Amino acid sequence: MATFENCVAYVLKHEGGLTDNPSDNGGITNFGISLRFLREVPIDALKRAGIFNAVDADTIRDLTKDQAVKLYFSEFWQKADFEKITNLNAAKYIFDMSVNSGLSRAVKIAQRACCAIARCPTYLKHDGIMGTQTLAAINHASLSLVSVMIAERCGFFRVLVARDARQSVFLNGWINRAHNI
Repeated sequence: MATFENCVAYVLKHEGGLTDNPSDNGGITNFGISLRFLREVPIDALKRAGIFNAVDADTIRDLTKDQAVKLYFSEFWQKADFEKITNLNAAKYIFDMSVNSGLSRAVKIAQRACCAIARCPTYLKHDGIMGTQTLAAINHASLSLVSVMIAERCGFFRVLVARDARQSVFLNGWINRAHNI
């Protein structure tokens, strides 16, 4: 079974440090928490993470690792029942994709990967929701699930760059991250 501690440690290997790249659509980012994302977090979740002021670039600059971890827990972990995934590598990988690309996108990639393994494009609905059918499919999938998710994730990144060439500056890092399991 997956644990939050295992999964967050995996994410923090990839996230950390303040970045403010003008090509980043999320804006200024710290510990994987972008300004765009943080502005969408409900006020009560912000308060539980220790953020009490209006969210702006300074909020990201001042963000602590502990606050980021609290946001990972409330905005990703609790919303997708990651603890019910029996394959730890799959859980870590989907959790990392969630922080990197959004929860819905990560679940869609996992759903498409499960469909590919089942050799049936309609095996699961690609709705981005970690429901009971998706959890069962992830848990039933063979050990090749992570390999298929890597391919799906890299494909998503390539499409993202094809749609917005400004994102190409991130492609090699994203691809490296996708293969780092």
